[in-house]
Amino acid sequence: MRWLVLAVLVVVSGCNTATNSFAVEDEQGIVSGANLLLCGAKVPLRRTGKQLLVSYAIDCEATGHVALTYTSGEQHDCLVGYVTQGAVQSFTFRATKKGCVAALR
Repeated sequence: MRWLVLAVLVVVSGCNTATNSFAVEDEQGIVSGANLLLCGAKVPLRRTGKQLLVSYAIDCEATGHVALTYTSGEQHDCLVGYVTQGAVQSFTFRATKKGCVAALR
C-alpha cells in the first residue's frame, strides 16, 4: 500500500506547473500596454521602468503571444514558442517601432 501512495505522489508531482517569465524591453517608451495570451488566459504585463514583466504558471502545452499596444495605437505581437507544463522557461522580447523581436541574452 505504501508503494501505491508513493507512486501516486510521483505521478502527481510530475504534473506540476512551472512558472515562466515573460519580459518586453521597451527602451524607447513606445509601448502603452501588453497582455500575455497563453493557455486560454489573458494576463497583463506590468511596467517596471523600461520593461513590461509577468510571471505565469504554465498549465498547458501550447503556443501563444504577448500582444503589445503602442502609444501610437498600433498593435504588434511577440510570438511565444511552444511551452509545456513543468518546463521552466524565460521569454524576453524587445519592442521596436516596426514590431516585436526576440531579445538575445
